[in-house]
Amino acid sequence: MIEGKARVLTDAEFNRLIRITAAERHGLRNTAILMMSFGLGLRVAELASLTINDVVNADGSIKDHFQIMRVNSKNKRNREVFLSNSKVRKSLKAYLDDRRHNSDVVMVAGSSLFRSQKGSGFTGHSLQMAMKAMFRRAGLPETVSSHSGRRSSSSTAA
Repeated sequence: MIEGKARVLTDAEFNRLIRITAAERHGLRNTAILMMSFGLGLRVAELASLTINDVVNADGSIKDHFQIMRVNSKNKRNREVFLSNSKVRKSLKAYLDDRRHNSDVVMVAGSSLFRSQKGSGFTGHSLQMAMKAMFRRAGLPETVSSHSGRRSSSSTAA
């Protein structure tokens, strides 16, 4: 394993990653994961811990902001995350619309926002491995990791 800081992606690398990921199986889900990582700077454990009711209002619309609870954050403090990035909102809406209409699993308020192909929520580790596979398929260097999204945050996905 390569040690050191996660590499920040260039705009061209990020665009290639999104283009390749969007065309694959689970493309809408994986694109939403990447957009939330790169656009909002969420850590992989934070992404894995998100539930439907964290980001979706009772009427089905996407919330303007949500809380990362301290048990799921690195520094053990609650953190407010704003869903103001239009590209993040668009990718999340596309994923949620697809999940509502094409999933065998009913979206329940407390269920995991991002589900693995087995139908359960991701763990931090399983999501980290899934993201690493996305990076590999996009031909990105080994120094790109799930933390690259946090380090590249907003400048790339804006």
